Amino acid sequence: MKKSYKRKIRKTNGLKTKVVWLALMLFFLAELLLYAWCRVQCVQVGYAISKEIERNVAFVSLEKKLNTEFAYLQSPERIALIAKKQFNLKAPVSKQIIVIR
Repeated sequence: MKKSYKRKIRKTNGLKTKVVWLALMLFFLAELLLYAWCRVQCVQVGYAISKEIERNVAFVSLEKKLNTEFAYLQSPERIALIAKKQFNLKAPVSKQIIVIR
């Protein structure tokens, strides 16, 4: 009887060992998958940041161009030229100027 009892103990110990090893392997596999997912997310966020930086540089460049064009469109020389050519306006003579005090 002692031999059969020892065999049962060995069988249950072997089963316990297998379950523990299986649990450890599943834990490490889950950890590996989680680590890989985190790295992929990190790389994707890095790409998104680079893309947004490029868009920001493009918008800053466009803003500078638009500010330059806006300043050109507001220039008094340009407005005077349009007034003379399109509307036949002339600079006022001294008789036409009224000083208000």
